[in-house]
Amino acid sequence: MSNNNKKYDDKGNVIYRLFPGWDDLEEWYKYDDNNNMIYAKDSKGFKIWKEYDEENRKIHYRDNKGDKEFYKYNKNGERTEITEEEFEKINFSKRKEITRFELMDI
Repeated sequence: MSNNNKKYDDKGNVIYRLFPGWDDLEEWYKYDDNNNMIYAKDSKGFKIWKEYDEENRKIHYRDNKGDKEFYKYNKNGERTEITEEEFEKINFSKRKEITRFELMDI
């Protein structure tokens, strides 16, 4: 399945995108068995990887520029925390607002 600027796999996931007018930037995507996007790369060399837990929640993100993020969730499945590789911690309230941002000493 495809159109002019996108191609899809058999499950309906976008596996290729062309961005005309953005220097014809191209992106390619890979998915796990649960249709979670686990890898993407673009024609300029940028790459990302994502990992998910058993409930298909994103728990880890990293890219080839060195950025890394880790995600935590509460018992209701709501994201409660993001920790970046530089050990910046972001906490979320029940209303999905950032309630605290801190640099962590390691």
